[in-house]
Amino acid sequence: MPPSHKLKSVRDDVVIITGDLPETKQIAELSLKALKHVFIAKIDNLNFGQMQNLRKIAEESGVVLLLGIGYKFCSAYNKLNETVQQSMVIEIKHQLNNNKFFISLINDIDFVTNLLDVNISKYNVKAWNNTENYPDLLHCCLECDNGSVINATIYTNVEDVPKLEINFITSETIINVDIFGSTIKKQNRTGNVIENITLETYCEKIIYDYYLQNFDRAISNDLDALRIIDKQYQNIVVANSIFERIKPIH
Repeated sequence: MPPSHKLKSVRDDVVIITGDLPETKQIAELSLKALKHVFIAKIDNLNFGQMQNLRKIAEESGVVLLLGIGYKFCSAYNKLNETVQQSMVIEIKHQLNNNKFFISLINDIDFVTNLLDVNISKYNVKAWNNTENYPDLLHCCLECDNGSVINATIYTNVEDVPKLEINFITSETIINVDIFGSTIKKQNRTGNVIENITLETYCEKIIYDYYLQNFDRAISNDLDALRIIDKQYQNIVVANSIFERIKPIH
């Protein structure tokens, strides 16, 4: 995303919060109550309750609230869009170098469900904690309303860089995607490689620009843009429900 600690406004009825501000919640709440449309580029400083509260205020004020969740609209997403909807099994392997499991859950679920145009209908979850009693390894089996299944494994490795690989498996092909490495490999189920694709380098500014475009369309009541926002909140609720099952009790 753009440099942190910045607050922008491109027109009188819009507020864009671009950085990891400790005051993100307060700025967003005041702006929404003042009937401003708000885009929060980073959600790291918001918990579930705060997101829900901001959503409620936005609805009551009749304005748009968009959260910059994850890596939707990255080069891999744009290449895959509308080409993987027949996937029956999706396998996510996500390595973190921090303990932001909740944010990562939201990001991963939102990425895949938007690509497949599905909703999560049922899930099972298992987590293993580290010595501080915080999640260190998480496995989820998410069932979708179209019958497809998402197997997600998220784990920490503080000594390495973040990594995210996703396999989309259909009746005929396996599509392996390296999100941060910006590569796609297609092979048939016999293992023969069909195509190797190198994409434009992963860039948060490009993702940010796409979000701004969606934000502008949502303000103009574009139905597709508004559906993307509604799905965000559905996925936030699912991720929170999962996280509530695994987080430690102190």
